[in-house]
Amino acid sequence: IIVHAGAATEQAGIFASSPQAFNTVYDVNVGGAVRLVQAFAPAMQGAGRGNFVFISSINARMGAPSLAAYAASKGGLETFMKGFALEVAADGLRANCVAPASIDTAMLRASFDQQPDPAAALANMMRRLRDDASLTRRAVSDALDVAESAVESWEAASRNHQRLPGA
Repeated sequence: IIVHAGAATEQAGIFASSPQAFNTVYDVNVGGAVRLVQAFAPAMQGAGRGNFVFISSINARMGAPSLAAYAASKGGLETFMKGFALEVAADGLRANCVAPASIDTAMLRASFDQQPDPAAALANMMRRLRDDASLTRRAVSDALDVAESAVESWEAASRNHQRLPGA
């Protein structure tokens, strides 16, 4: 099992962000996945089995203020995973994304701290999570929560190239 959990962001709105910053975020969050696949998939294909798990984000489809580069890159990661999964399914490889809701990290806290009203930004995010019927878990998670959700999702997944909802 290969797990890609790349997470880079720039704490800036769309108009304040540079193209170079978008490229840097994309290189970590999508380019890192490409490099892992290119490094490890050939041996797995030779063995006729293997699993790739990519950690995406709810922001791939919801977006987030001041996290446009991050959200766009996670959307790109999910699309990359789908194409990769289709290319290697016949070789016995599986690929899935786990798309957690917000994970309590320094990166998340920094994004709230940059908002004019951090408490209101957190409350707005929690409202958006509460109102999203597709989520199985709606609270801000910690890393252990995400890992437990990923294991549950992998055990439940029977198809290749799934985007597995929320931690």
